[in-house]
Amino acid sequence: MTEQAKLYAAQAFEIEAGDVKAAWDNMDEEAFCKAVDALKNAPRISASGCGHTGIAC
Repeated sequence: MTEQAKLYAAQAFEIEAGDVKAAWDNMDEEAFCKAVDALKNAPRISASGCGHTGIAC
């Protein structure tokens, strides 16, 4: 891996970490806990998606 690629990877992780932190800081704790409990008690869970960039469709 080139040094430039490592730099880009580090920058991407820093951006993602910042976004996760911002989401957590603005989280409605009661609503989050209710959602976790609903998932915990669900007999089955299904997930699907395209990825956050949309290129993994």
